[in-house]
Amino acid sequence: MNISPKHFLLGMVVGFVIFFTSVKISETKQKDSVMATGIQDESMLALAKEVVDQTPTPTPTTTPIATPSLTPMPTQIPKSTPVITPTTAPTTIPTVIPTFQPFNAISLVSKYAQEYGVDEHVLFTIGQCESGFNATSTNGPYGGIYQFHYLTWATIRNSMGLDPNPDLRFNPEESIRTAAFKIARNGTGAWPACSSGL
Repeated sequence: MNISPKHFLLGMVVGFVIFFTSVKISETKQKDSVMATGIQDESMLALAKEVVDQTPTPTPTTTPIATPSLTPMPTQIPKSTPVITPTTAPTTIPTVIPTFQPFNAISLVSKYAQEYGVDEHVLFTIGQCESGFNATSTNGPYGGIYQFHYLTWATIRNSMGLDPNPDLRFNPEESIRTAAFKIARNGTGAWPACSSGL
């Protein structure tokens, strides 16, 4: 089928007219829609305003604000430094070991021989034999007038209920007293070299 240029051109014009008309109709519909929305928005605003106008405005209630009363601040008393009283733990009083001083051997021998019921002559003779009554005499682990070994001394003194400090072997009175106790309990066997002829 042959279309003449005149008809073709006429068809084109009609097509454009239809196209533009539909575009115009579409724009008009959009405007109407926008206007309708605007009208709806305006009517909603008016309605909201009406509701607000009819809502009674609440009367503000005033809450009384408490006026703070001025309470005097307590005067800070300076803290005193606590006095620490040291607790005294019971301590053993150290035994004073006298340096060698002259002593009356006969008097001490007599005193402790009577106290423990031993022969004065035996007690005196052993002391003379062992050290010549030299209270500071030592021979290795042995010491004092009766040359007590420090372990033997501790054992005897514990039996006596007295201070077992081995330094007391060099105290003349303690040495004679301990020898008298030892002889009274066990005889003279602790000094075999000095007691053999007794």
